[in-house]
Order: sequence, then C-alpha cells, then structure tokens
Amino acid sequence: MPHIEDNKTYKWAHPSEWLGDKIDRAAHAEDIAALVSICNTLMQRTDEDDIQEDFQSEMDAEGYFKPLIDDATIQAIAGKPVVLDYACRDIGYGVESGTVDGQFTGECDTWGKWTFQPTNENDDLLFLFADEVLEISDLENIEP
Repeated sequence: MPHIEDNKTYKWAHPSEWLGDKIDRAAHAEDIAALVSICNTLMQRTDEDDIQEDFQSEMDAEGYFKPLIDDATIQAIAGKPVVLDYACRDIGYGVESGTVDGQFTGECDTWGKWTFQPTNENDDLLFLFADEVLEISDLENIEP
C-alpha cells in the first residue's frame, strides 16, 4: 500500500511491509541464501526472550526444554527405574529403536556405551551411547 509523506509517495507504507515483500520475492525465487541472510540479520537484532515468546510452543514440541542426556546424566540416574526412548546405531544392522523400561547399570564399555538392563528379563541388555538415548520420561523429577 503506497505511503505519502512530505508530498512524496512511497511504494511501501512501512519498513516491515518492504521486508515482507522482500521475503515473498526471495521465497518465490527459491533464493534460500537471501532468506537465510534475512533471518540471520533479524535474529542478531532480536532479544532472546522475544524469540522464546514468539516460538515457545514450537520450541517445546522440538524438545528445547528437555534436559540434555549426557554421560553425567546417565551416571547420576544409574540404578533408578526409568522409561526411555532410544535409537541405537548398529554398524551393519541399521538403526534399532524403541521404548523400554529398566535401569542403567552404571557400567560403561570400552567404546563408551552404557549398559541398560530392561525390566523384562526376556529382553536383551542394551548398550547405548548417551546421544542414542532420545528421551528419558520424567527425567527432571528423578532424584540423582
């Protein structure tokens, strides 16, 4: 929408209107580099709290607020009953994944994989790197 100021007519009424048009043009041209450049410029000037306020639900859905699962976390909860989701990379066998309840034994093998003992005695032990543990249910409420 044209904007008139000091007897001059401008193509866009506000800078945000110009930016929206620039984004639309870049999107239609599939100019990913221009879109990334625009996003990076805006992120540098945007307060972290404003980003969280605007994207809170998406951040939550993507796991932003879940505690990091690392070797120290696994050591801290060893021997405690947990339910975990995992995706284990087995060389030559693809990816094995699932949800299982049990506990970490606190033992780590030569390659840095942690031993997980499922509650069901018929299930085999799991050997997992910390980054193969996708989620531990209710982790923030487990006392170390």
